[in-house]
Formats: sequence, C-alpha cells, structure tokens
Amino acid sequence: MDTLLVIDAGNTHIKWGIYEGPTLRFHWRTPTARTYPELEAALRRLLEHHPLHNQLDGAVISSVVPAVTPLLIDLCRRSLDCDPLVAGTDIETGVSFPYRPVNLGSDRIVNVVAGINLYGFPLIVVDLGTATTLDVVDEEGRFVGGVIFPGIQTAAEALIRRTALPRFTIERPDGIIGRSTVAGLQAGAIYGAAGQVDGLVRHIRREYPHPFRMVATGGFAPLIAPHAGSIHHVHPRLTLDGLRILWEKNRRGGTSR
Repeated sequence: MDTLLVIDAGNTHIKWGIYEGPTLRFHWRTPTARTYPELEAALRRLLEHHPLHNQLDGAVISSVVPAVTPLLIDLCRRSLDCDPLVAGTDIETGVSFPYRPVNLGSDRIVNVVAGINLYGFPLIVVDLGTATTLDVVDEEGRFVGGVIFPGIQTAAEALIRRTALPRFTIERPDGIIGRSTVAGLQAGAIYGAAGQVDGLVRHIRREYPHPFRMVATGGFAPLIAPHAGSIHHVHPRLTLDGLRILWEKNRRGGTSR
C-alpha cells in the first residue's frame, strides 16, 4: 500500500494531503506561498504532524501558479528525495481529449479524472473556488470543454473595490431577501452563484442533451450546492482524490477507482 503526498497549489491556497492507499489520512491547507523557504516550512509542519512521513513512496503535484510549480518540484526532490508526478495532459489520465487543450489548468484535468473514476459519465464537474469552472465530459467519456467565470469571493471583492458598499463575509443568509445591506450582499453572492451554475447547466444540456451527473467541489461548494438544484453530489476534496488516482494510473499503468 503506497503512502503518497499530494499537493494542490491554487491561486489562494495550497492543499496538502497524505494518502495510505485510497484513504486520505491527513490534509492541511495553507495560504499559497511564493518562496521556497515558505513552502519548505509548510511541508515540514505537515510531516511533523504525520507519523508515517518516513514511509512516503512518492508525491503528485497540481499547480495553477506557474511560479510556484518549479519550487514544489524542487521541494519534493530535496525534501523527499523523489521526482514528483506533475498533473497535466502529457501523463496518463484515462480521459479522452478530442483536441489538445491550450492553457487548461491542471486542477481541471485532475477534477475531471476524479469525477469520471468516482461518478462515471456523462458528467459535469463544477469547481467553486477563486474562479468557478464547469467542465463537461460527454457520454463517451471525452472531455469536451468547459465554462469559466469569476468565483464568488473574487466577484465580491471586485464589487467592493468599485463601489462604496461594505465588506462582508461569504456566509449563508437567513433568506433570499436581505434585511440589511450586508444580508443583501450575502444573499446575492450565494443565490447568485447558485443561479449562475443552474443557468449554465441548462444551457449545456441544450447543446449536449445527456443525463449528466453533476458533482461540485471547491471551498464554496458546501455553501452553494444546497441552493443549486442541478448539483447532485458535493465532494470537497475531489482534487486530492484525483491526484491519488493519477498516481495509481501512472505508477502501475492501470485503472484506479
């Protein structure tokens, strides 16, 4: 049973996890560091909290921050004495790409891999993070593309910067009609994001009339999913599971679920 370090470097946070076989034993989230010493300190804290750190068999990285990717690769080589697997379309994914995706974020590739292996296809994966993405897999298991728009926090911050409206936390309001400015902003953020997701899924189904399963992931998925009728499943750590699945596919050349 392999013990594996997985690293998901996003624009806002880096998610670290340790798997023993298919089981996620420990996970940790840190702000996205931009220097090697900060990354090294974060990894050291993670390994200090996990008793099996001397038994790690390898590492897998997904990074959407180009400046951080080589630092994480170097970190694995120097601290773990291993060459990490880096997620992308140039490794075995088990997913058919009818075209060569240009600038396709590795997190989207990883989420699609995890979604197909865990939920089957046809499938739509929605990731509710710094950006919101909807990625579509057709009835033959082919990635056909997706939709990208600003994430809930990103849109809220842009609104605050360009207006005199007050800052507010993204949390579930008492109802759709806010009885204060802050409550109105919260309702607009939560229900607006849910409505965007549902509306886009309707448009996708018009172009691709398939019985899609819909899985949501990302930091805001638990907040948005209860208000989005199109979402069937919530899987907060889908990306980490996808990294583990990619390791299995590329380590053994087989299929993992």
